[in-house]
This record gives sequence, C-alpha cells and structure tokens, in this order.
Amino acid sequence: MSDAGVAFDEVGDENLPRKHTVLELGLGLNLVEDEDGQRGLDGVATVVPEMYVPGTTALCMSVMAMWTDLLAGVLCGFFLEPRVPVTLDLAVDFVRPPVDLTEVHGTARMIKTGRQVLNVGLEYTVNGETLAIGTAGFMPVPDASLTLPHTSTAIVEHHTGEGRLSKPYFERVGIARRSPGVSTLAKTAATTNASNTINGGLVVAAVEDAVLSTAAPGEVMGSLLLRYLRPLRVGPAVARATRVGDTARVEVTDEGSDDRLGILATTRLIRL
Repeated sequence: MSDAGVAFDEVGDENLPRKHTVLELGLGLNLVEDEDGQRGLDGVATVVPEMYVPGTTALCMSVMAMWTDLLAGVLCGFFLEPRVPVTLDLAVDFVRPPVDLTEVHGTARMIKTGRQVLNVGLEYTVNGETLAIGTAGFMPVPDASLTLPHTSTAIVEHHTGEGRLSKPYFERVGIARRSPGVSTLAKTAATTNASNTINGGLVVAAVEDAVLSTAAPGEVMGSLLLRYLRPLRVGPAVARATRVGDTARVEVTDEGSDDRLGILATTRLIRL
C-alpha cells in the first residue's frame, strides 16, 4: 500500500507541509464542487524538459503516476480525514503519445465511496483534448492512530504549482540502475511519506527506469497498472522488469525487509 499523505523533505517548519520532490513536479491543486455539492480536485502543471523520458520529448509516465497519486489521494483525504488514505491500485493510460507538451490539466472525481474502499476517476487534457485517463483505489490506513499531519484543505493550498524540478526527474528522485531491467530507490528523508515508508508514487520512477532500460530507442511507457501489496518500510525498493514483447511485468521488493514483494506493475510500451 502507498501512503498518499503529504511527503516531507529534509527541512521546514514542522507545522506546515515541507518542500519535497513531489512539490517540484509543479502540480497546482484547486478544490471544486459540482451542482450537487460533490467535491472534486482540478490540477494544472507546466511540463518542463526535466520531466522528459531521457533522449526524448515525451513526458515520463512516472510523473503522470505521481500526479495521479497526489490528485486522487488528496481528494480521498477529504472523505477520510483525519485518517490517512493509502493507495491500493493505480492505473494511467495515454490515449496519444505524450510528446511536445507545455501544460497539462488534470481532473479527479470520486466514482464510488464504500465503507473501506474509495475509487477515483481521472482525466488529463492538453488544449482541451484528452491526453490520458486514469483510475485509483484508496482505503484508510488500518492503524487508526495514524492521522494526517495537515488538513486536506491545507494540503491543497500548499500545492500552488510554483515548484520546478532542478534536475531530470529520475536523478532528482535518486533512481540507481543496477543492471538492465533492475533499478532501485533508496529510503531517504526526500522519498518517505507521512507513515515513514517509501513513497509509493515515487517508486514508479524506479519501475519506469527498469522498463526503459530494456527498451529500444523511441520506446516509452504508454500504460501502467500498479497493485500495492505492502508498504516498503526499510529499502531500498528494487524494481525488476521482465519484458514480453511490448509489455513488461515489474516486481518491486523491499530489499532491507527480506526482499518482500511490495508492488506489482504491468506496463505497455509504445513507439514515438
């Protein structure tokens, strides 16, 4: 499971959300309500070259996944607070190649709220045309004593969209490639979340890097499905990708916790 609470960086006022890698992805959030008073979240982000798949002008799937985890997780926070929402599953599909983008708009709307599981639908557009669609499932963290350190309203207000990556995304996150098909993400102050586990959204960068290390030039991730099985508590998170044609299966394990399986992912590669 991935904790969707606010992530923290090495410095900052303990009473406020602190600067974190996620904020550098520049997604500004805005709470909206429909005619029936149903809450939703809108987001907008400027696409910069540091978000590109290396050697291309295509937006990284892992950036889209992080935006999806943030939009859906914060929206679920309004329904669950003060409980901490954790991600059960997440999917993103590009409906066209994600190239030459300048600004991406996202919407997150609740599809269904059950007693234990909440389901969110998302859409991303560019100039009014659909770029990608996504879904995400969340539940409250089983430990009821864990609560969000900030209200959902404060989190929305903190995500102004003013952040910008200072270096390429994989480098900023701290992805290390061990061998073709194997990439890692260490547990650091910049990669943990409110439950002191590795941020499941950031782990997607290791998943993508592992898959891309097996890809031919011009191949990028066009779809992604993640299943979160258990928190990655110790680290490093190790992503191992196995290719079958244009698809890949990725297993992410917690190496410092007896290499226990934490995330399962499947993805499809497309050619630009």
